[in-house]
Amino acid sequence: QDSSELLLALERAFYDKDRLFITSVSSLTQNGLYSVYEAQNILNNIDLQENIKTTIEKLGNSEVIESNLDNVKMEFADKENTINSFGKLTVKNPYEQEFQIIQDYGGKDDVDLDTIENTRLQKHLQNEQNRTELENELALYKRLPHLTQNLTPYTQPILNTNAIKLTQDTQLISDLQVLKETPTELLQSDEALNYVRKLEKDLAKIGIDLVGLSEKGNYIEVVEPLQQFLLNPNEANTANLEAVMIDVMGIERTPQEVVLKMDSDQSLHYIETEKSEEEMFDNGYIKTGRKNIYQKIEKIPFAQLQSILLEDMTQKELSDLLETESRKMKTVKDNEKAKEIVAYKTVFNQPLTTPTEKTNSKEIEERQQLFNGNEEYLKGDFVADFNATIIEEKRKNSDNYRNFYSKFGINEKGIYIKSVDPLTISNLKTWLESGEIKNTEDIINYSLLSKNIPSLSSVEAPITFTNKETLRVVYSNNPQSLKITDEGYSMMNDNFITIENGTQPFVRTPEGVFELIETKGSTSLYTKLPLSEDTNYYNLSNIDLMDNQSIEQASSFVTQKLKEGGFVKQKNILTKEENKKITEENFDCI
Repeated sequence: QDSSELLLALERAFYDKDRLFITSVSSLTQNGLYSVYEAQNILNNIDLQENIKTTIEKLGNSEVIESNLDNVKMEFADKENTINSFGKLTVKNPYEQEFQIIQDYGGKDDVDLDTIENTRLQKHLQNEQNRTELENELALYKRLPHLTQNLTPYTQPILNTNAIKLTQDTQLISDLQVLKETPTELLQSDEALNYVRKLEKDLAKIGIDLVGLSEKGNYIEVVEPLQQFLLNPNEANTANLEAVMIDVMGIERTPQEVVLKMDSDQSLHYIETEKSEEEMFDNGYIKTGRKNIYQKIEKIPFAQLQSILLEDMTQKELSDLLETESRKMKTVKDNEKAKEIVAYKTVFNQPLTTPTEKTNSKEIEERQQLFNGNEEYLKGDFVADFNATIIEEKRKNSDNYRNFYSKFGINEKGIYIKSVDPLTISNLKTWLESGEIKNTEDIINYSLLSKNIPSLSSVEAPITFTNKETLRVVYSNNPQSLKITDEGYSMMNDNFITIENGTQPFVRTPEGVFELIETKGSTSLYTKLPLSEDTNYYNLSNIDLMDNQSIEQASSFVTQKLKEGGFVKQKNILTKEENKKITEENFDCI
């Protein structure tokens, strides 16, 4: 259940009643802590015994750690051929193993479970009921083609140009030139291969992963395109270098699929896009009720589409449906096109209104409270620096790489964690606290800033929601956490509103979120809060309101209007039914 129980089991296995460190096969295996193989391996290795003794002492001097393996499917926890600090065969992360099996086999027809390379799972599957349960589980998944913004098949980039630190240093170019001029018969000489190894090391420092190039007999094929890329990293040179790297390094690169648990036989695609709903419809896709999931449709004449709908409803019901729902599609400018979208969604039984993605306001505040980094550096050069560190540690095949850096990847969104299961996140936090990882503060701050990875901070921040600057961060990143006001207000322009007897520090209207900046008599002046539109990063600092000159002008205008008799209330917001509808769709309670 926790580390104290593990400590007790270890002490029983290794210490006698007089606290002497004594080992025997029987003492190590009697409580099931070690297998016979592991016990014999410990007995034959004095250094390992010393290491275990030190580990037990450290465990005894540490705070109790709760188990994070509750509800874990241990049948996936296969073992590696390496020994950990307790002298046991290292157990692979069961979350990662299960995830990978789902990625490899989920949603496929005629799955042969016997091809799964997992010894422990294969023993589990010898039971027919266990085998049937896994087959049924895998059948619940669907494999969706992953498309790019341009609606072409997505493939994982080999060169992450956003994470490469191109340098003005000409030494790399010179080294490549030396290899180009090396006679063919000398390309496998020790001198030439040492040059290639040096090249691997230097490339790692700028974020290009060619670790193992010296072991490839045709390494020379990379040299020319690599040199051209370093001289001019344009789109053509990037594509050319990627193609050669795939061939020489033996990299498998196939169009990606997203494997999701869902009950649908429709033609669905996974698309991360900034295109509007109208633009996606023009390309033959309609939104579904799940984030980034679109249905591919074959368009037919609108009259024919309506005929299909009239099989299940009257003409009046259809007209009312199209009129009412099309008006709600604020992002679709063409009302006739909006009606078409409503019709297709109805035919294919897709939600007419896409649910607003909920964001946890408490999580945003905690990130803001803990964040103390440089946003500009973390969004920019840090990604390249971290990428270079990953590759350098991979080149050295270090413990830090195996236990920490190998868990991360880089893509066009920045840094991501390959598996965000509880065990992986707990282990990453432990390594960050170990002192073995450099730039830990930047790594933690990046995790707080990024929308794509969980927080790696082990510190818990107090959640108060009383500080105005904190609330500004929360509402800038998550406007839906603020309920739309039911007070009347006057729009001065796009950036300012006034509310009579307004007391709330922040209010949300259909036009946006506004912050109280001044009250004159009974009239409160609010300025619009800039919203964070970055899809990859939170805005945790530097949220600037309107410039002082604009605020002063607005304030003077309020003063003048009050002298003239005050404001006429222009907006009485929405009907109760409309407000209730918006609240149900958008309100995320704090």
